[in-house]
Amino acid sequence: MIEVTIPLNTSRESKNVFLAEWLIPYLARSQARYFVVRRVIEVPVFLAYIDRPDEDVETVRMELVELLTDFVTQLRDEDRTPAAHYEDMWEDVRKIHRYERQPAASSENGVVCRTITHIKRTGHYYRPEDVEIFNYFAFRAQPLLERSLFFLQEDRRRREIPFIFSLFAVASSQFESGYLSFKSHVLGFFSYRHPVLPRYLEAFATDFERSTDALRALRVRAEAAAADPQTPPARLEPVDSLADLISSWSALLAELRAALYAVREKPQRSFFRSVKAQVDYFQFRRLSDFHRTAFSRRGQRIISSRGFGAYRMCVNFVYLLLPTLGISSRKRVEAAYLLVRSIELPHDFLPQSNARDR
Repeated sequence: MIEVTIPLNTSRESKNVFLAEWLIPYLARSQARYFVVRRVIEVPVFLAYIDRPDEDVETVRMELVELLTDFVTQLRDEDRTPAAHYEDMWEDVRKIHRYERQPAASSENGVVCRTITHIKRTGHYYRPEDVEIFNYFAFRAQPLLERSLFFLQEDRRRREIPFIFSLFAVASSQFESGYLSFKSHVLGFFSYRHPVLPRYLEAFATDFERSTDALRALRVRAEAAAADPQTPPARLEPVDSLADLISSWSALLAELRAALYAVREKPQRSFFRSVKAQVDYFQFRRLSDFHRTAFSRRGQRIISSRGFGAYRMCVNFVYLLLPTLGISSRKRVEAAYLLVRSIELPHDFLPQSNARDR
């Protein structure tokens, strides 16, 4: 297995183009299994995991160095210029989403390739099997992720929010009242003190008022897809509509949740994990009244259940897809907010006055 790291600190749109029109076609030509992850580790990076022999590592590195050089050379000056103060921006993003600190990537446009025996993952993986399942489904999801990326690239301004909203709606249907996980994320996001957040909330509320009926129709369609999922199509088969994509994601997420549920047949007993969970619950209870109830002793019975454990990891998998699709943190939170508002209509679970007081 070959792991590739490609730092690319250029304009946002140029990074989307690099992935869709340069990196993916290169990887597809090898006819080897692969998946791509897009992250910010102080600077933006692409990570690719390619199922090729170890002896190919230098060939892959040289080919990708040439590919990256050609791509950067043809960029306009305004696209080639790195984002200003990216390290400060990353620190804000990390705090808002409570990401763990990670080693910094090189800020230069240099390709790093290395051979690996297994794919490591950092973050909240509650069982060793979760890592294996996530890696397996990352390979499985790559063709569908690519189709989703191509769909978004055709008209991001019009397609991003409907796509994310529908994907969240399908994911939330994997568990009874599953949308509350997205509510938890939005409330946690707005618990962070930052001067831009009240403006975000005002814009989100305005978008909801303008699109209430359209959002309801999207949610009904997504819930119908979750109730009757279709087999995901083969790689790069043309996709003509959002409905096709959401139906395919519904089928894949149902398989993922079933796999995560199966490995939770036996309770996992660990004193360390039990103490860590109680510390996490205490921190969550401080975020909002909603979290205080959800992470109470009564709420913990649901949170610690087998079904919710599988569902929570399924939602985490969905969130991991979004950076690779070029979807910003703001759009992610907006789609979650719109989903909750659509379900809880007419109640506004996060009035703007409350956000200003935080």
